[in-house]
Amino acid sequence: MRAHPSVYFEQLSTCRAASSQSWLINVDGTIRNAANFNCLHFLAAPLYKLYLGNNYCGSSDSYKNFPKVFNHSLVLQPPVGPCMREVVRKDYRDLTPNEQSAYLRGLNILKAMPSFNNFGNRYNDFVGAHASAGSWYHSTPMFLPWHRAFLRFFELELQLALGNSSFGLPYWAWGADTDEWWDPAVGILNSTAFGTVSNTTDPNLCITDGIVANWTSSQGSCIRRYYDTTGFNENAIFDEATMLGLIQVDPYTQKPYTSFNDWSVYVGIPHGIFHMAISGSSPKGDYGNIGMISNSPDDPVFFLHHGNLDRYWKYWQRYNPKISLSYDGKQYYPPGIKTQTPVSVSDTLITFNFPVKRALEYDSGMMCFTEQPYSLSLDSIQVAYGALSKRSRRSLKETKAQKQQASKAAAQVSAKMQASKAAAQALTKKQTSKEAAQISMKKQASTKQTTVSNASKISANQNNKNSNSQKNSN
Repeated sequence: MRAHPSVYFEQLSTCRAASSQSWLINVDGTIRNAANFNCLHFLAAPLYKLYLGNNYCGSSDSYKNFPKVFNHSLVLQPPVGPCMREVVRKDYRDLTPNEQSAYLRGLNILKAMPSFNNFGNRYNDFVGAHASAGSWYHSTPMFLPWHRAFLRFFELELQLALGNSSFGLPYWAWGADTDEWWDPAVGILNSTAFGTVSNTTDPNLCITDGIVANWTSSQGSCIRRYYDTTGFNENAIFDEATMLGLIQVDPYTQKPYTSFNDWSVYVGIPHGIFHMAISGSSPKGDYGNIGMISNSPDDPVFFLHHGNLDRYWKYWQRYNPKISLSYDGKQYYPPGIKTQTPVSVSDTLITFNFPVKRALEYDSGMMCFTEQPYSLSLDSIQVAYGALSKRSRRSLKETKAQKQQASKAAAQVSAKMQASKAAAQALTKKQTSKEAAQISMKKQASTKQTTVSNASKISANQNNKNSNSQKNSN
């Protein structure tokens, strides 16, 4: 096993077989990328220690565009076959008061548990895992399957913390609150749950209410959000009708989806919009925790958001059964090299060390969970999502009316995206017109100034000529 000279290896006896680690080694012997889950961590200078776990994979394991994946701690491979029992994931507001209290208590338990990775606590281990190799699974085909696995491990960790194997990770159906998500009386950003916005009277601009009021982030600071509480840009978050249309038909082709990667790219738009809407920015231009990839799970709203996003993906899979388990597109292996490589379902899911295809599954393997539609969604949305929740991968048929509804919904999504594009173009055109008018005015002013200057010269010359004529006359 080769390593950089400034790093040496020691065994970490507290490493658990229930978690995993994958990392790669450069041809020159230096470590290129490490995505830790709980079995590896670095100590900074002057020690430069690299701690390893003691659960190893075979030396024959290989990875694309790399000579070898050397021995690494390995998660036990997920089970196969249909789920014997599924936990139910609900919108946080559909939980009973006791269930809500249990979830908040579970989060605080993880914040109080010792860290396996020197990140301060067990909750921060997940923040660190998300930050450790973010370029692998953000804006890449691995985005959706990686976050599905991440959420599932977090859900299982909370089940252990709460001693409740029936616990289901809640989500936030933000599409139902698109024009009032920021309102404490409507959404979940309130003082009794996840807190509201940064307190402007606090010298550090910390959130001083809700569960996060006394939290310390993985970066050692408080939790911050800077969203606008007056509803500015309130409609930026996609509503449920728009999301349903996005699920049913490719908004650009107006035809059924033929590619997983197309869906992954499109759903990345509302994903990013939500992150930045909740984050907002401070007067100094700083973003809230959820707006920073490096530590976005520091804000517990992250898990509610991604739970909802995974729910939409699962609906998409059920609506598109022929490609529900597909995985396509290209990705840099590893990030930073110049050549993209076509992805495959057999690729190793970084951090978790099992094939990507195991995270594409639903209703089987380790992905044993289902979703209950939000009770306050529009009736038509509840019916549509309720039907999708009951659909099997092996039997999925559409009626003519459903296809017509899908086509109409897709047209609405396309119109919304085109409207956004048109608005941007109009703004650019307006700015260009303004600049052109300013240039024209400057030219006119310059021409006028030149004309005045020339007229002055002509007048002066004429005066000199008259003066000379008068002298000669005398």
